Amino acid sequence: MNTLKDLFYFTYKEKRALIVLLVMGATIGSSFFILDDEGVTVKANTLTPHPIPQKTEKAQRPQKHISANEKEYEYQPKYKKGILIDLNQADSSELKMIPGIGTITARRIIHYKNKLGGYYSTDQLFEIRGIDSIQIDKIQAWLHVPNIDIQKIPINRIPADSLIKHPYISFKQSKAIQYLLKHRKKITGWTELMMLEEFTKNDKQRLVHYLSFE
Repeated sequence: MNTLKDLFYFTYKEKRALIVLLVMGATIGSSFFILDDEGVTVKANTLTPHPIPQKTEKAQRPQKHISANEKEYEYQPKYKKGILIDLNQADSSELKMIPGIGTITARRIIHYKNKLGGYYSTDQLFEIRGIDSIQIDKIQAWLHVPNIDIQKIPINRIPADSLIKHPYISFKQSKAIQYLLKHRKKITGWTELMMLEEFTKNDKQRLVHYLSFE
């Protein structure tokens, strides 16, 4: 083969074989040479290898912020069955060791205890907003109130705006107490308090643990 024109005189199989060789040479990065019309050898193709990408260090992921709801489900050692915890004496860390109580639930139990002045029964937990009855049924097995240690409300000396802060005393009841004190100077007991239409037997059952007539 003296010139490129001689390529057209190859048989079909020879042309096909030559094309395959050219493709293989290009794949492995080899250089092929052919003759031009004047019989000069020229470079047909040269492949430049692609640069190998350098490994870069992975950027450190920012630390994930843990919300209060997620902290509720962080691992916490739990008490075994049979252990009883004093509901009025337990702090947040002790409450969280009871199965079914996390950070938020423990916080709500203590907050409501402070508003009441103390618990006289574990059934009062059903009054806490945000804790469902199924959850309370489970945690009651670990709680009890062995001694009713409650902060009493001195009904004859406390201002009306402080009375209304108690969960069991409504605005109308606090006003009725102030009205009675204005005319009697002192309330001596439940007999006088029950004369007010704002108070029912159910109110007495709950408040008898919290009111002091001294």
